Amino acid sequence: MVPSGPPVDETIDALLPALGEGGVIVDGGNSYYKDSVRRAEHITGRGIHFVDVGTSGGVWGLREGYSLMVGGDQRVVQRLTPIFQTLAPGTDRGWGHVGPHGAGHFVKMIHNAIEYGMMEAYAEGFELMRHKEQFHLDLHQIAEILALRERRPILALGSHVQRARARSRSAGDRRVRRRQQRRPVDRD
Repeated sequence: MVPSGPPVDETIDALLPALGEGGVIVDGGNSYYKDSVRRAEHITGRGIHFVDVGTSGGVWGLREGYSLMVGGDQRVVQRLTPIFQTLAPGTDRGWGHVGPHGAGHFVKMIHNAIEYGMMEAYAEGFELMRHKEQFHLDLHQIAEILALRERRPILALGSHVQRARARSRSAGDRRVRRRQQRRPVDRD
């Protein structure tokens, strides 16, 4: 994968002379969807196809399969289907053609926003539990319990709790104090 931004444009420019009519460039990185629309217009005008693939799965993707949100021309996506089926958790799940050029990276952007929101919600929840001192809660144990319940690898990370603690001690403490000023919080 190529880092998003100018490196993608530079790589595409380097590939174009080597590709003939009907060739395909797949951007499986984390590109901004408007850049993907622009790149598709630039490339398809030369008779070369462009597919944008929002890829999710991180380090677990290699073992469990990646989630692939594919944008581009339906005929080209059909041609590349065996590749997507191989990379996804199954031939019939974990991937899909979500729309025209740019749609794959747009859906991935929204996916990221949802996951970041979930991480923030977990961090705030863990911060509330940390402040409930009367229960002497073991936050690592709770994270492991939730990871089994949710089957979410992001929760299984011990570092998730550490990141949540570090983040919540700075920004979270300020938010908790502001909330306490607005309305009393039951600390008993």
